[in-house]
Amino acid sequence: MAADAAAPSRTLPACMLPLLLLLLLSARAADAGPLAAGLVHPGFTASGYEYIDTRGAFLESNNGAFRAAVHNPGKQLASFYLAVLHAPTGTPVWSANRDAPTGSSGRVQLSARGLSVTDADGATVLWSTTPRAPVAALRLRDDGNLQLLDARNATLWQSFDDATDALLPGQQLRAGAYLTSGRSPGDFARGDYRLAVSGSDVALTWQGSTYWRLSNDLRSFKDRNAAAAAMSFNSSGL
Repeated sequence: MAADAAAPSRTLPACMLPLLLLLLLSARAADAGPLAAGLVHPGFTASGYEYIDTRGAFLESNNGAFRAAVHNPGKQLASFYLAVLHAPTGTPVWSANRDAPTGSSGRVQLSARGLSVTDADGATVLWSTTPRAPVAALRLRDDGNLQLLDARNATLWQSFDDATDALLPGQQLRAGAYLTSGRSPGDFARGDYRLAVSGSDVALTWQGSTYWRLSNDLRSFKDRNAAAAAMSFNSSGL
């Protein structure tokens, strides 16, 4: 009996390799969403995987100084945060779900009901806003303030009112509010240090123990005894 013919080779012809490479690159581009400028509208969703080519960034301020991103600070797939980054340095200046990070497939979702961070299937809400009216857009301002807007461009919610561990120029930290350090550069969960503002002073604490007060600092001075409403930074300092 004659031997069977040899099985056909599975090696791709050289002429098909560029075509295969082009198809793979096209599929990769389809997975990565475009970086929006200024604002996005309800119906928008983002994940770290979808925006891998922009390192999680999905929205950029018009001046290019800040980016909103599904940010992975430790380069580990276990911890992703909705964050605002200073674009030139990549420094996080605000984060939403700092105590409840999501994975690489977790989602940031914008709807008329607000902004939220969920797990991959959307069943578990890790962080969300509760605006008083339907949302028309999410805007990232040139000063780094992330805002939810209504149909008349009125602000329904803004990150400047919910500071985490940084205070940007023009941002106020109102009496009764505070900044809390992260646990580490790769873990945004609340750490041991707190900067708190009251109607009469500003204090730094570590694990609840005060070790600095503005009123005790030799560089400080008081020009009147009225209760303070907020703290902010300007060209002269605190």
